[in-house]
Amino acid sequence: MKDLLIAEFKRELDKRSFGGVEFLNMKMLMDKMDDIEQILERKLEKRLFSEHNFMSTSVEDDAIAEPVAVASEATTVLFCHNKNTAFNLYFNIGGTTRKLPKGYIFPSMGLHSLIISWYCGDLSKRISPFMLVPRKDCVNDAQKCLISKMKGMMEIVEKAARQKGVWKSDNYYMGSVERCTALFEEVEELLRYPGVNHVRRHEESSYLTVMDLYNKKYKKKFANEIEGGIPPGLG
Repeated sequence: MKDLLIAEFKRELDKRSFGGVEFLNMKMLMDKMDDIEQILERKLEKRLFSEHNFMSTSVEDDAIAEPVAVASEATTVLFCHNKNTAFNLYFNIGGTTRKLPKGYIFPSMGLHSLIISWYCGDLSKRISPFMLVPRKDCVNDAQKCLISKMKGMMEIVEKAARQKGVWKSDNYYMGSVERCTALFEEVEELLRYPGVNHVRRHEESSYLTVMDLYNKKYKKKFANEIEGGIPPGLG
């Protein structure tokens, strides 16, 4: 950016036949940089709001304000991914965006909560569907690892749904809590391993436990494929 500003400044000097020492002062340089900054902001605003549907969330929810595109970490915009899915985007310095606020930690989840969060996000905080979150947006390596584990568990969920002949598509479930719940109800019995609870909300087993049982203890077999079946009372 520094080299571009210097080159632009030199071109402007040549165009106006400037170049004398009296013109090379800090005031002229700062004025020129301000001009270029305004041009960049206008281009950012034009590009941002011509390609996507945004609403500013930097004001109170019930206030009416024109969308504002400013490359500032204080700015948050509501991004409409599709007719059923909208979530916050957060700006980095320089104008790039991220899908997670700084310092965000993924919550502990059971299988049902994971399916909803994967396709609908953290709804109470307007967080993107976890499926759409890139690893680079995560606050640390532990959170990046969790994104990978969530993806792995959802691949198991898809496999279970396909086995039952009920799988639709990622887009079908995106943004719909009702459809996500229906998906959970279809696959839950195939992932109801001994000691695993999917029903009582506050005692719901972690999806990480379910994934470990599937991958390690039961060698990628669903509950209905385990020899001898599930012992009574342990489902």
